[in-house]
Amino acid sequence: MIGEAPDAIFLVESAADLDTLPPAFTTAERLAVTTQTTLSQWDTQHLIQRIRERFPHVEVQNEICKATQLRQEAVAAMAQGADLTIVVGDPRSNNTNRLVQVAEEIAGSHAVRIERLEDLTPDMLAGKQRVAITSGASTPSQITREVIRYVERFGQGDLARLGKEWIEHAARTQDVTFGVRTPSLRDPSSEHWSAAI
Repeated sequence: MIGEAPDAIFLVESAADLDTLPPAFTTAERLAVTTQTTLSQWDTQHLIQRIRERFPHVEVQNEICKATQLRQEAVAAMAQGADLTIVVGDPRSNNTNRLVQVAEEIAGSHAVRIERLEDLTPDMLAGKQRVAITSGASTPSQITREVIRYVERFGQGDLARLGKEWIEHAARTQDVTFGVRTPSLRDPSSEHWSAAI
């Protein structure tokens, strides 16, 4: 957007950026704010509040993708209490990187991003009692399932002793269901998964 109208658009990434707004923006009668589609609601909430305080007349257009928001909310719920959250996805994907951020900052779980099963090492799982697994929106499901099966095999002995601690959460959109559900140990078809290992 900035390339289309560089004199009419100003990028704000933090509250400090508000202090560097050019006069054309601070004195404008009409002012609008829009958000990047892959940001999290938690990222934008505080900043938009600050903007509204400073510019009460501002028009805010929340452009955060609903599917992205629901996926992030599902991760925030399932990663609660997890010793480790594994996010499967491309390192260049903003969506995937946001899921890592949500797991760490909102759910308080240590999180790692892996692109494929080969990136997951036994050391990452050593000593972990509870692991949550999710993936970015464009990650092929078969890769996520491979990771789930690996984690299940890694902790199979402990599962019987510790009992299954599953988190269930469902987030629905018009056509799409993102689930955090209790998968069968033999058929881990969920794209969001959390269990004691």
